[in-house]
Amino acid sequence: MNAKDKIRQMIGNVLRMKGDSDPIGDQDPLVTTGRIDSLEVMQLTMHLEEAFGVDLSRRPFDKYDFESVESIARMLEELQH
Repeated sequence: MNAKDKIRQMIGNVLRMKGDSDPIGDQDPLVTTGRIDSLEVMQLTMHLEEAFGVDLSRRPFDKYDFESVESIARMLEELQH
């Protein structure tokens, strides 16, 4: 499973917990549309840190880093290099 698949799966788990089972595309907006809120961003942060072995506190928090699968993957890639 590649990074985007893992991210999509994590987001899907968070969304299903609130009854949202719609598919997630790589560019689909998540934060600005309200599909995920600040609490869910924090939950996702913990899952991402554990799954990818990164420390997201190493960079300033920007909710737009969590806007889409693509933006999350890009953020993780930057932290891993």
